[in-house]
Amino acid sequence: MMKDTIFQFFDTTQSHQIIDWLNEGTDVNLSNVKNSLKGFLALYLQRVRKRTCLYVTASDAEAAQKMKNLEKWGKNNVYFFPLEPVHDYFSDAYSPEITCKRMAVIEKVFQKKPIVICTSAEALLKKMPAPGELKNRFLSLAQGQTIEPDMLAERLVDMGYLRVEQVETLGQFARRGEILDIFPITAEDGVRIDFFDDEIESLARFEILSQRSVKPVKRVKLSPVRETVLDRKERGGALKRLQEKYAGDPVYSDLLEKTLAEEGEHDETLGAFYKRESNFIEYLQEDSLIFWDECDRSREVTRLFFKKTWDDFETLINAGEMFPDE
Repeated sequence: MMKDTIFQFFDTTQSHQIIDWLNEGTDVNLSNVKNSLKGFLALYLQRVRKRTCLYVTASDAEAAQKMKNLEKWGKNNVYFFPLEPVHDYFSDAYSPEITCKRMAVIEKVFQKKPIVICTSAEALLKKMPAPGELKNRFLSLAQGQTIEPDMLAERLVDMGYLRVEQVETLGQFARRGEILDIFPITAEDGVRIDFFDDEIESLARFEILSQRSVKPVKRVKLSPVRETVLDRKERGGALKRLQEKYAGDPVYSDLLEKTLAEEGEHDETLGAFYKRESNFIEYLQEDSLIFWDECDRSREVTRLFFKKTWDDFETLINAGEMFPDE
């Protein structure tokens, strides 16, 4: 919680006027605000309005530093939404650490909890699935719930989880008889589900290293492993469209063969043939506050990002390493 001294510092007539303007839906342009106070002002506005505040900086490093500066004042209420590197995005490769942070924020947004999100202009430019489509990928499990273990295993595969003999890292699950272990992408510990026939008899957190249960829980919420994950039906439909369009095209023959052979590894690519595109701002509630720090710098960063991105697009498409539809 923000300390009362900080709250009192901003609890002024000028701040009340800003809040009135924001509540009326008016854009507010502030100048001569000290850099060290901008984040605290965002915390104050978030606390008073009880709405999510998206704090946008020009760079990912600045956003991460802003989060570190603010989290001790708004503990458990300030999050960092990091940039997913463009080259990773092109190659359908993922950083579990980055995905974990992004998914943790997305989960909070879906819960409609008022938080402060520190991010960069570049991070907002990444295309994402429509909010409703991603929200439907989350799965809630509770003690006493009825679900067949085989059906749960299939659902986990559709969410991007990898089935293994023993869970060792994020995004894996394993089944041993009536016990199913999962390591959720946003968790520090694994989740152990004990079934009695098709009923969840118990849920517990367990340590990955020792594999021992440490704490019983009543319910858990599992996020998908990646933002863009297709189920088998969607993936099959996207692959069919891809084949219909590019079969016999010598420029993309190698890429098409690779995409077809590595099923489940290229959902980000296939999503371009199946999903409606969106961006992170569309995930926020309409009355959320967007706090642009140094707006002119963000505009320049955005301009350079698009220029580099289109140059990369052209290079990859001409080399047959990327489909034009992407």
